[in-house]
Amino acid sequence: MNTKTNVATTVNTEKCKTKKETVNVIPTPIFILFAEYMGYVSQFNKLAENWCEGKVPEIHVQKIMILEAKCIYRKMVKDYNIKDILYYYESYYPLVLKEYVDKLAEIVKN
Repeated sequence: MNTKTNVATTVNTEKCKTKKETVNVIPTPIFILFAEYMGYVSQFNKLAENWCEGKVPEIHVQKIMILEAKCIYRKMVKDYNIKDILYYYESYYPLVLKEYVDKLAEIVKN
């Protein structure tokens, strides 16, 4: 199984910077873990942690996790605007999420 393509599955968030639109891409397992800190608990949290540890789930499970992340994202956007979501993501990133992002990056390298 090619972990590079499997890990590349993402959820997109958008933000605007001085009339330029940019897209921030958050890998699915990272987004699911981030969502937990925002109060959106998923039944896939443990699988997301395992994915970040290098235990990449089967492709059919990944697809379900991607769908779960998109559903959470839709709920989150109803409760917060994109700017607030990105603010919280950037706030949690150095405290909790950076470690997971670094571990995913190692999987992609190997």
